Amino acid sequence: MYNAAGFLSKSLPRLLDQTFDDIEIVLVDDCSTDDSARVCEDFGKDRSNVIVVRQPVNGGAAGARQRGVQECSGAYVWFVDADDDWTDNAIEVMVGAATAADVDVLVAGARIVRADGTGHRSIPAPAGEPVAAAAAFRMLLTGKLTGHLWNKLFRRSLLCQIDYVAAPVHSDLAMVADAISRAGRIGFSPETVYDYRLRVGGSIISSGSSRAASLQVVNDAVLRAADRVSPEMVDSEEYRYFYNRYILLSGIKDGVLGPYSPAESATIVASLRGQLSPKELLVFAKRHDARRLLLGVAAKTSVPAYRMLLSLADR
Repeated sequence: MYNAAGFLSKSLPRLLDQTFDDIEIVLVDDCSTDDSARVCEDFGKDRSNVIVVRQPVNGGAAGARQRGVQECSGAYVWFVDADDDWTDNAIEVMVGAATAADVDVLVAGARIVRADGTGHRSIPAPAGEPVAAAAAFRMLLTGKLTGHLWNKLFRRSLLCQIDYVAAPVHSDLAMVADAISRAGRIGFSPETVYDYRLRVGGSIISSGSSRAASLQVVNDAVLRAADRVSPEMVDSEEYRYFYNRYILLSGIKDGVLGPYSPAESATIVASLRGQLSPKELLVFAKRHDARRLLLGVAAKTSVPAYRMLLSLADR
C-alpha cells in the first residue's frame, strides 16, 4: 500500500473474514506519508499471524510485492490491494483448487467494478484442465488470461525465482508473465473471488501518469519470459497480437492523452504510428478483434478520429 489509510479500516478486517483459517497476513507499507503505517501497526497488535513491514523509501508496487514475498512463509501467496474487495471464501476456493490440481499458479474469476457504482466488467478464468507453461503463456499473449495479480494464487517457491520489474505501471503483467514462464502447471477455477475497484483518477493505471517508458520495460520483460518458454514464441503471431494491442495501441493512447507537452506527445505518437503497418493491423483482423482493428486504423490514419473513438469508448 501507499497512502491508503482511508481504505484500510474496511480492507484489513475483510482479510480476517476469510473462511480459510490458516493464513498469514503480510502488510507492506511503501513508505506512505499518511497514517497507513500506524493503522497497520495497530491492526497487527496481538495478532501473531500479521506481519507489518515498512519500506525505507517509496519504490513502487513491484518492490513492495517482492518484500512481501521475502517476509512470508506460506505455501501459496495471494496479492490484494488495499482499496479493493474480495469474497469471504476467496482463499479457500483458490487453495482448494490449487492443491487438488497440484498447480504452481491458480487463476480464478474477478470483476472490474466502477467505484461510483455505474457498472462492472467480468474477468472469467479460462475453462478447462490445467495446462503447461507454453499453453498458459499463449493465453496471456492473446488476452484469454489477464496480467492481473489479484485473481491468481502463486506457489511461493515460484515467486522466489522471478524478477520483480520496477515499472510504474503494469508491473503486475511483468510478474505474471515471468511466473507463468517458470511454472510447471497452471490451473483454473470458474469462481469469481475478487472485485477490483476502478477509481477514475485515483489509481496509477487511470491517473495522468506517463506510461510510455513503463510499457517498453514491461514489453522487454514479456519478451524475456516468452524466450524462456520457447524461442519460437518471440516471433509468434500471438506475441505480435500482444505487442500491437498492449504496447502499440496503449502507447498511442498514452501519447494522445498522457501528461506530455505537445512536442513530446507528437514524438511519441509518430514513433508508434509508424509501426502500425498494414501487416500489423492484419493481426487484429486475424484475431477477429474488430474493436482494436478500428482503433488501430483510426490511430494510423487520423489522430483526431482516434481521439474521438477513445472518448466514445469511455462513455
